[in-house]
Amino acid sequence: VPGVLKDKNPAAFAMAVYLEAVVDTAKDKLGMKVKPAVLPPQPGEEPPVWPIVIDFKDLNKALSDAVKWQKTPLFVCNGKGSVVDTFFAYQACSLIDAKWILNKVDIVKEFSVQQMREQIRARLVSALKFGQPIHIAMSNSAVTLKSKYCSDAEF
Repeated sequence: VPGVLKDKNPAAFAMAVYLEAVVDTAKDKLGMKVKPAVLPPQPGEEPPVWPIVIDFKDLNKALSDAVKWQKTPLFVCNGKGSVVDTFFAYQACSLIDAKWILNKVDIVKEFSVQQMREQIRARLVSALKFGQPIHIAMSNSAVTLKSKYCSDAEF
Protein backbone atom coordinates (compact mmCIF):
# COMPACT_ATOMS: atom_id res chain seq x y z
CA VAL A 1 0.00 0.00 0.00
CA PRO A 2 3.02 2.34 -0.14
CA GLY A 3 1.82 3.66 -3.51
CA VAL A 4 -0.77 5.85 -1.78
CA LEU A 5 2.04 7.83 -0.13
CA LYS A 6 4.20 8.24 -3.22
CA ASP A 7 3.08 11.72 -4.26
CA LYS A 8 1.97 12.89 -0.79
CA ASN A 9 4.97 12.28 1.44
CA PRO A 10 8.19 11.00 -0.10
CA ALA A 11 9.79 10.17 3.27
CA ALA A 12 6.75 8.16 4.41
CA PHE A 13 6.66 6.44 1.02
CA ALA A 14 10.33 5.43 1.30
CA MET A 15 9.81 4.14 4.85
CA ALA A 16 6.70 2.16 3.79
CA VAL A 17 8.55 0.54 0.86
CA TYR A 18 11.46 -0.34 3.16
CA LEU A 19 9.17 -1.84 5.84
CA GLU A 20 7.23 -3.80 3.26
CA ALA A 21 10.49 -5.28 1.93
CA VAL A 22 11.68 -6.16 5.47
CA VAL A 23 8.38 -7.86 6.36
CA ASP A 24 8.31 -9.73 3.04
CA THR A 25 11.89 -10.98 3.53
CA ALA A 26 11.16 -12.04 7.12
CA LYS A 27 8.06 -13.94 6.04
CA ASP A 28 10.08 -15.68 3.34
CA LYS A 29 12.87 -16.67 5.75
CA LEU A 30 10.40 -17.94 8.37
CA GLY A 31 8.30 -19.85 5.85
CA MET A 32 5.28 -17.65 6.53
CA LYS A 33 4.58 -16.46 3.01
CA VAL A 34 1.09 -17.23 1.87
CA LYS A 35 1.36 -19.94 -0.70
CA PRO A 36 -0.60 -19.31 -3.87
CA ALA A 37 -3.93 -21.03 -4.15
CA VAL A 38 -4.12 -24.02 -6.40
CA LEU A 39 -3.55 -22.73 -9.90
CA PRO A 40 -6.36 -23.18 -12.40
CA PRO A 41 -5.89 -25.65 -15.24
CA GLN A 42 -3.79 -24.48 -18.15
CA PRO A 43 -5.57 -23.96 -21.47
CA GLY A 44 -5.81 -27.32 -23.20
CA GLU A 45 -4.86 -29.23 -20.04
CA GLU A 46 -6.97 -32.35 -19.55
CA PRO A 47 -8.30 -33.41 -16.14
CA PRO A 48 -7.45 -36.83 -14.74
CA VAL A 49 -9.83 -39.62 -15.67
CA TRP A 50 -11.64 -40.23 -12.39
CA PRO A 51 -11.96 -42.41 -10.40
CA ILE A 52 -8.27 -42.92 -9.79
CA VAL A 53 -6.37 -45.38 -7.61
CA ILE A 54 -3.43 -43.88 -5.73
CA ASP A 55 -0.82 -44.81 -3.16
CA PHE A 56 -0.97 -43.00 0.17
CA LYS A 57 2.10 -40.94 -0.76
CA ASP A 58 0.11 -39.43 -3.67
CA LEU A 59 -2.77 -38.25 -1.49
CA ASN A 60 -1.80 -34.55 -1.50
CA LYS A 61 -1.42 -34.47 -5.29
CA ALA A 62 -4.78 -36.18 -5.81
CA LEU A 63 -6.40 -33.73 -3.40
CA SER A 64 -4.80 -30.77 -5.21
CA ASP A 65 -5.91 -32.09 -8.59
CA ALA A 66 -9.49 -32.41 -7.38
CA VAL A 67 -9.47 -28.85 -6.06
CA LYS A 68 -7.82 -27.60 -9.26
CA TRP A 69 -10.64 -29.08 -11.33
CA GLN A 70 -13.31 -27.93 -8.83
CA LYS A 71 -14.27 -31.48 -7.89
CA THR A 72 -15.17 -32.81 -4.46
CA PRO A 73 -12.63 -35.47 -3.52
CA LEU A 74 -13.87 -38.76 -2.11
CA PHE A 75 -11.27 -41.14 -0.73
CA VAL A 76 -12.27 -44.78 -0.31
CA CYS A 77 -9.58 -46.34 1.82
CA ASN A 78 -9.85 -50.14 1.42
CA GLY A 79 -8.52 -51.14 4.82
CA LYS A 80 -6.18 -48.18 5.23
CA GLY A 81 -8.75 -45.91 6.83
CA SER A 82 -6.83 -45.37 10.06
CA VAL A 83 -3.78 -44.08 8.15
CA VAL A 84 -5.91 -41.68 6.12
CA ASP A 85 -7.87 -40.65 9.24
CA THR A 86 -4.57 -39.77 10.93
CA PHE A 87 -3.45 -37.81 7.87
CA PHE A 88 -6.63 -35.73 7.84
CA ALA A 89 -6.49 -35.22 11.63
CA TYR A 90 -3.34 -33.16 11.04
CA GLN A 91 -4.84 -31.19 8.16
CA ALA A 92 -7.24 -28.97 10.18
CA CYS A 93 -10.29 -30.75 8.81
CA SER A 94 -13.73 -30.70 10.36
CA LEU A 95 -14.30 -34.27 11.50
CA ILE A 96 -17.60 -36.10 11.37
CA ASP A 97 -16.96 -39.46 13.03
CA ALA A 98 -19.60 -41.95 11.89
CA LYS A 99 -18.68 -44.46 14.57
CA TRP A 100 -19.16 -41.79 17.25
CA ILE A 101 -22.57 -40.95 15.75
CA LEU A 102 -23.59 -44.61 15.79
CA ASN A 103 -22.48 -44.98 19.40
CA LYS A 104 -24.15 -41.79 20.71
CA VAL A 105 -27.49 -42.35 18.96
CA ASP A 106 -27.98 -46.10 18.66
CA ILE A 107 -25.84 -47.66 21.41
CA VAL A 108 -25.81 -45.38 24.48
CA LYS A 109 -28.79 -43.30 23.28
CA GLU A 110 -27.23 -40.05 24.52
CA PHE A 111 -28.56 -38.11 21.50
CA SER A 112 -31.75 -38.33 19.51
CA VAL A 113 -31.52 -38.34 15.72
CA GLN A 114 -32.66 -34.70 15.73
CA GLN A 115 -29.97 -33.71 18.25
CA MET A 116 -27.31 -35.50 16.21
CA ARG A 117 -28.50 -33.75 13.05
CA GLU A 118 -27.85 -30.47 14.86
CA GLN A 119 -24.37 -31.66 15.92
CA ILE A 120 -23.55 -32.61 12.33
CA ARG A 121 -25.06 -29.38 10.96
CA ALA A 122 -22.95 -27.28 13.36
CA ARG A 123 -19.77 -29.05 12.24
CA LEU A 124 -20.64 -28.61 8.56
CA VAL A 125 -21.45 -24.91 9.04
CA SER A 126 -18.19 -24.38 10.93
CA ALA A 127 -16.19 -26.09 8.19
CA LEU A 128 -17.86 -24.05 5.47
CA LYS A 129 -17.51 -20.82 7.45
CA PHE A 130 -13.77 -21.29 7.97
CA GLY A 131 -13.01 -22.97 4.63
CA GLN A 132 -12.03 -26.30 6.18
CA PRO A 133 -12.28 -29.62 4.40
CA ILE A 134 -14.87 -32.00 5.83
CA HIS A 135 -13.60 -35.44 6.82
CA ILE A 136 -16.25 -38.12 7.33
CA ALA A 137 -14.51 -41.01 9.06
CA MET A 138 -16.51 -44.21 8.64
CA SER A 139 -13.93 -46.41 10.45
CA ASN A 140 -15.34 -49.93 10.55
CA SER A 141 -18.96 -48.78 10.79
CA ALA A 142 -21.78 -48.57 8.30
CA VAL A 143 -23.84 -45.57 9.36
CA THR A 144 -26.78 -44.64 7.14
CA LEU A 145 -25.92 -40.96 7.04
CA LYS A 146 -28.09 -40.02 4.06
CA SER A 147 -31.32 -41.76 4.98
CA LYS A 148 -31.18 -41.22 8.73
CA TYR A 149 -29.34 -37.94 9.35
CA CYS A 150 -29.88 -35.85 6.23
CA SER A 151 -33.08 -33.97 5.59
CA ASP A 152 -34.12 -31.40 3.00
CA ALA A 153 -35.04 -28.92 5.74
CA GLU A 154 -31.63 -29.01 7.44
CA PHE A 155 -28.86 -30.14 5.11
